[in-house]
Amino acid sequence: MKRLFIVSAALLGVSIIFLLIYNFVFKKEVGGNSQTEDILTDEQVMEQSLTTAAKEEKIDLLSVEPALDAQTLGEDRIIYFDQVKKAITSITERGSNKEILISTPLGEIQRVTWSDDSSRALLTTSDNSIHPVIPETESVLTLPSTIDYAIWSNNPNQIIFKSYDQKADKRFVGISNFDGSNPRTLTEIPFRRVSLAPLQNSILVAYWPVPDSFTESQLYSVSTISPGIPKLLFQGLFGADYLFSPDSKKIAVSSVTERGGDRLTLGVMDFPGNNYQNLQIPTMVEKTVWSRDNQTLYYAQPTGIPEGSALPNDYTANKFQTRDTLWKVDVTTGKKNRIARLDELTQKIDATNLFLSPNESRLYFINKIDNLIYYLSL
Repeated sequence: MKRLFIVSAALLGVSIIFLLIYNFVFKKEVGGNSQTEDILTDEQVMEQSLTTAAKEEKIDLLSVEPALDAQTLGEDRIIYFDQVKKAITSITERGSNKEILISTPLGEIQRVTWSDDSSRALLTTSDNSIHPVIPETESVLTLPSTIDYAIWSNNPNQIIFKSYDQKADKRFVGISNFDGSNPRTLTEIPFRRVSLAPLQNSILVAYWPVPDSFTESQLYSVSTISPGIPKLLFQGLFGADYLFSPDSKKIAVSSVTERGGDRLTLGVMDFPGNNYQNLQIPTMVEKTVWSRDNQTLYYAQPTGIPEGSALPNDYTANKFQTRDTLWKVDVTTGKKNRIARLDELTQKIDATNLFLSPNESRLYFINKIDNLIYYLSL
């Protein structure tokens, strides 16, 4: 009887130990997550999701020094002006193998304009002198002092420029060789500051006044072969700025909804200024870039614009910075898709100088807050 009691007690002890082990392991593996889900409120679940999203790096850094006017160079490199080293520099799309192409001891550079193939640059200094730079031949030239604004034409050996005749107090748009030789006047213009754009597969040049919130804009075109009376393409919007599609058959137009206003809107029209459609997008063309399909616009949509600002004047004058989200829109259908939300960005982004990689797998931009180059994988 005593032996039976001992055996029964031993079996009972083993059973209790087994149940304790089973209960511990099973609850830890199966019941743990269920218990956590029961405890978390809906607000905590949402907060946890946002925290996870914020930790995911949607935006990656390309450059570690302040850059000016970046652009693609060939199939796999980026070219930009290094503001620290005062040099035209190239780097791979992933930020490796940085190479200084040419140093330019010209003083403070305010603006860089690249030729279509990015092989040549026009550097504008703080004293408004303009210098054609050719890294391949290590050439740094100076344009005549009468030229105060210039861009490259579709031909890398030619520039389109705005000049000022001080004696006659007249301003002109003209074309010349890249070094300023053999200049030809295309038309006289009535405004002091101008924007220029050569039209692709065309002999035309478009021009318009630099956007001003208090001025009604006019968009014109003039021939580079047979100069004559300019053609008025579009007018009627305040603070208007224009961005031509790669084939120049469509034009993105940003403006403000009223004179001196702070409400931006982006629209699109067909060349030569027909069928304007307001896309109801609150951004400006300097925060947009066309896809090669001539149908999609990628854009940064700003937030944090101070109420009562005059746009784009106050933004251009660096009176404030924005915090942007990133979007794209099909200009044919008007369908918009957000490609980066505020809660997905770990840093504040004020995006300018947007451009796409050749295969359009990446969207690059310069962050106006730190002047570094970033990219978003699409």
